[in-house]
Amino acid sequence: MCIDAAVCDRAYQAVERGTAKCSSATASAAGTGDSLFGIGGLEVQNLENDVMDWDSHSSLQFKLSSTSSGTIAAQSYLRLFLWPLTAWALNSSTCTATCEPHEGSTCGTASCLIEVGDVSVVKIQLPSDMTPITDTINHVITVSDLSLPEFGFFPTRFGAQLTNPSDASPDYQTSTGFTMKEPSGLTLGSLLVSGPSGEGDAPFASDENLLYVKLRFGSTLWHSEVSSASFNITLPEGYECLEGADTLNVFAIDEISASNWEVSGRTCLYRLSETVSIHAGQVAFLGLTVRNPASVLSKLDPKNIWSVQLSSGGFHPSMTWEQNAVGFEAGSEVQACVAVLAPLTSTLQPEHFGVDGTGYAKVFFTPSQNVGSRGSVTLDAPIGFDFGENCTVLDLSSEYYVRVTTPLLVIPFLESCTGSRYPATAPTFNQ
Repeated sequence: MCIDAAVCDRAYQAVERGTAKCSSATASAAGTGDSLFGIGGLEVQNLENDVMDWDSHSSLQFKLSSTSSGTIAAQSYLRLFLWPLTAWALNSSTCTATCEPHEGSTCGTASCLIEVGDVSVVKIQLPSDMTPITDTINHVITVSDLSLPEFGFFPTRFGAQLTNPSDASPDYQTSTGFTMKEPSGLTLGSLLVSGPSGEGDAPFASDENLLYVKLRFGSTLWHSEVSSASFNITLPEGYECLEGADTLNVFAIDEISASNWEVSGRTCLYRLSETVSIHAGQVAFLGLTVRNPASVLSKLDPKNIWSVQLSSGGFHPSMTWEQNAVGFEAGSEVQACVAVLAPLTSTLQPEHFGVDGTGYAKVFFTPSQNVGSRGSVTLDAPIGFDFGENCTVLDLSSEYYVRVTTPLLVIPFLESCTGSRYPATAPTFNQ
């Protein structure tokens, strides 16, 4: 399938088709005399609101039961299909399974195996000396030593298959109860460097500013038939979220609609439309229009924290879960937060006033807030002015620094001067 409209005429349409084949033959389903699940015969334990949280429990525990007229025989095989199938990557050839017997019965040692290539399937053989499981005799199986996924997932069931001791005549069941997991540091948020100062085009206090956000989703969000899904961006105190939109037009078909945004105070919440999904590992870019705080805010201020939080009910029919809020992080061409600036009091005195003149420009300014060690000053000139890629910065001559009521001060320890282009397509180094 081709997805780039600039390259192909049939974007998002199939250009080649093949036939899928089963990797193994089909088998006859279980019948009378075979091992059978009862209704609700795979009951997850350690539940809270019908959900077992992998972050609170290191093992999976479930109770087995059969029908009123059937049994689950000793040495039967039980395969667990862990969902989401593509999230799991079981990387060990063995796991551990223990059996807690029903009162007054026996349940010996079970075997547990991760078969080669089955990265989301756990294969268990029930003990040879186990009292057969019925609708009233219910053993509890505990599976541990599983390598958990890095990606998270919201409440989901898992599947299981029973076969008889010769590993034939399968019976299938989905779990009663759900499991879920937080992503292991894979949900990320950042702000793109934009505008002349890197803080957006309107970085000053109380300005209406457009900022671009980069999000990576550590869990799949899906608005299913039974539950909704959303993500929420929380701004630092003093900000006001005004509007969210796909201002970069990065979605060709799965468009982020402005009508899906719910803004209130310093929170910007996007609610997915029905049937829409954003898959774990996907990256999205979007624009947020915000009202800057009424006072200056340093990047180093401990209150200057942006965060993102994912919410969904998964497959649960009546409840919604919020994963932990994750603070934005800095990286290449992205930042964890932006500063809110106050206008500088400044004047400029060029050395030459003629066209194509070359010389020093004397800059005088009064900062509105402290600038710490290894801080910087950016001089932004119109396109056409050229400081050069390796510019030169010097102190003024000594007569400028006379002691008066408001003396001029030398900037200590000038370290370097680097020219840059703004915007990036500018023909000269005008910053």
